[in-house]
Amino acid sequence: IIVDSLPYLIDGRGGRMLYDVGDAVAGSKIRYNSDYGATLVDANKDSMTFTAATRDGVVIDTYTITTDQNYYRQTPLVATGAFWRYLDNGSNQGPAWQAPGFDDSSWAAGASQLGYGEGDEATVAGFGADPNAKFITTYFRREFQVADPAAFNAVSLELLRDDGAIVYINGNEVFRSNMPAGNVNYQTHAASTVSDLQEVTYYGTILPASAFVAGTNTIAVEIHQINETSSDMSFDA
Repeated sequence: IIVDSLPYLIDGRGGRMLYDVGDAVAGSKIRYNSDYGATLVDANKDSMTFTAATRDGVVIDTYTITTDQNYYRQTPLVATGAFWRYLDNGSNQGPAWQAPGFDDSSWAAGASQLGYGEGDEATVAGFGADPNAKFITTYFRREFQVADPAAFNAVSLELLRDDGAIVYINGNEVFRSNMPAGNVNYQTHAASTVSDLQEVTYYGTILPASAFVAGTNTIAVEIHQINETSSDMSFDA
């Protein structure tokens, strides 16, 4: 059935018994109830094709949905595995480090995933001399280019963080994940413990194109631990 250009597909031919589907409603395109079967869905980033077939493999109908490539154009601005500047000395950076133009040339640099304690890090960050008094906050920065922000409908941000994080674009906070509300500082703990699948999950949000400027943009991320004895820290974006 297609209503207001939106397709609805229902296939109940794999159940206990076949039965009459009743009178056709407005928008109906095809109905079939002569044999058992199923619908195969073949999906990729460009299209999704539904193929309804009988149990003997006879194709009854196919329907394909395609993306609008002009609307859903995907242009990575920062890829996973990218190089980041990072500061892992436990210092209080205040808000200055978030802004474009901040001098991070003395910071270390390495490819993500960055962190410690998991064994899957591309770059191992430090946590201080005492494993029972680890630094709470680690800072990450990098620049990236946007030729024309108006060319984007929106930008998807996906963040791997263990335990909590705050993300800034060009000095403005755009995403807070597993962090308490309100003002934070370099000693603010994450909101809750992260474990198991949460440690490898990417948490996402959609950013407006207005968050970016034409030319050089800066993304800054602060990762916060749940406590001083946390065994691991992870970051990628």
